[in-house]
Amino acid sequence: MKKILFIAKDLKLGGVSKALINLLKCIDLNKFNITLVTLFADNDYKNKLDSKIKHLILFENNNYLDKFTNKIKGRILRHFNNSLVYDFFIKEKYDIEISFMTNYPNKIIANSSNKDSIKIGWIHGNYNYKNYDLEIYKNLEEQKKTYNKFNHIVCVSSECKDAFSNIVTDKDLITMVNPIDSIEIKELSKEKVSIEKDIFTICSVGRLSEEKGFMRLLKIHKKLIEEGFKYKLWIIGDGPEKNNLINYINKNNLNKHTLLLGYQSNPYKFMVLSDLYVCPSYTEALSTTIQEFLILKKPIVTTSCPGMKDLLGDSKYGIITQNNSDDLYNELKNILINKKKFNYYKEKAVARSSNFNLDKSITDINKLINNFQ
Repeated sequence: MKKILFIAKDLKLGGVSKALINLLKCIDLNKFNITLVTLFADNDYKNKLDSKIKHLILFENNNYLDKFTNKIKGRILRHFNNSLVYDFFIKEKYDIEISFMTNYPNKIIANSSNKDSIKIGWIHGNYNYKNYDLEIYKNLEEQKKTYNKFNHIVCVSSECKDAFSNIVTDKDLITMVNPIDSIEIKELSKEKVSIEKDIFTICSVGRLSEEKGFMRLLKIHKKLIEEGFKYKLWIIGDGPEKNNLINYINKNNLNKHTLLLGYQSNPYKFMVLSDLYVCPSYTEALSTTIQEFLILKKPIVTTSCPGMKDLLGDSKYGIITQNNSDDLYNELKNILINKKKFNYYKEKAVARSSNFNLDKSITDINKLINNFQ
């Protein structure tokens, strides 16, 4: 049986961790022996792992001895960029070694002393927006040298691939949309909610951080409400921008028109009740929530970010605006006014939903892994 190693930073709530869990669900565990190594013990998604998957944590934090050994491990990770990094942390031999997240997982796999293994990197970020792991290297040249050690690098969208190619390396790049569990999403969406929906509802979902654009969405929301549009905005998620968003809502008397739902272990039961999804992000690599709303057959308005054309075509299956507040405002206003346009994109979302299903994900992932052998 072939042995595959995955390394990730953690299993903390978020799109990349969710994508990893979905990918692991797709692998045939009767054909492959899977080990998942996470650097840290943030394990929000641990209960989603199949019992056949071996899970190891490098930086345990259970006692004083762990704190001492973690300091040593941290110094090795920070100061070395050679096979010592790999040999210190990885004790078994694997046929395929996959770094599913950037930063230190890449450093470990790229420096593998296992000459027989196939080494895979996975890129989830828009490198035109930010060079996500440059900070752990001495300079750009060392970063490029590290990535060139991989046999293949998977990018989650075509624009993500282009950006990575321009900034870091164009060596052996593959485009692969993150897998998604459509069956689970549909089942969870059937759960009842305690709130009552009595008006047209726009929904937005994501980590409440600056790059996700929720503040500019609230400013657009304020403008539309002042112009007399009647609807409610639901925002699902948590993060460092939460208090700023709350203060803005209170200051501008938007409480009647806005509902911050916070983190939800099952966001789909709220998502399915909404009428329209808006993504106000400044950057994405591939939006998991766009996939999820398409599965739930909801019309979409999104800013232009990497991955959007892969998911929506050139505004064929959802509206892709320019990545600025004015254009996002204009398109939202337009779809609120134009019932015909709203219904058109509702039908397009229904048509596109069949493109995202678990069977297709299983086929694509196993084909990809078999090609790596």
